[in-house]
Amino acid sequence: MLFAGLLLLTYTAGLTLLVGGVALASFALIVLEIGVTAVFPVLVTFRAWQRMRRRSDDD
Repeated sequence: MLFAGLLLLTYTAGLTLLVGGVALASFALIVLEIGVTAVFPVLVTFRAWQRMRRRSDDD
């Protein structure tokens, strides 16, 4: 449950900052936040999946 909450928080913060980048017309901020919003949640999910898989292989 905590994992899902943190993932949602990261996604929401990324989208909020993306809107701020658009409002400020800052291309660098827009690109940075697209990366945070799109890539970070995928990396976190992938790492969690690897850990679960590793634990099940140990059993």
